[in-house]
Amino acid sequence: MAIAARLEPRPGALLLVLALAAALIGAGPAGASSPQAWQDYGQQVLKACRVASTLRAPRPAGERVDVNGRSGGLVSALLLEGMYPQPHLAGRRGFELCLYDARSRKASVADANNLLRGARP
Repeated sequence: MAIAARLEPRPGALLLVLALAAALIGAGPAGASSPQAWQDYGQQVLKACRVASTLRAPRPAGERVDVNGRSGGLVSALLLEGMYPQPHLAGRRGFELCLYDARSRKASVADANNLLRGARP
């Protein structure tokens, strides 16, 4: 025997759902729709990655890659190239992978020299 339940909508439920959707869409660059908004976001990523980098004069070594994170937020990856500042490395060129979390607006970097090892164009 099947029991059919009738769900009555709560008065504020639709408003709550719309407010949450607007917050999620507008929370970061995922809500950016214009080319200018994406360009501004790209500048935010680059600035945060440069600040987080341990390299001297870091610059992009490729194009930014944007992916949806596990929590649904946007995460951007950017490969940086620069010079090691340590005297014992004699100014050698190095690479770092920068990951930028659009929700928290924080960047973190890790040595990425092994990413390119053996890679040939």
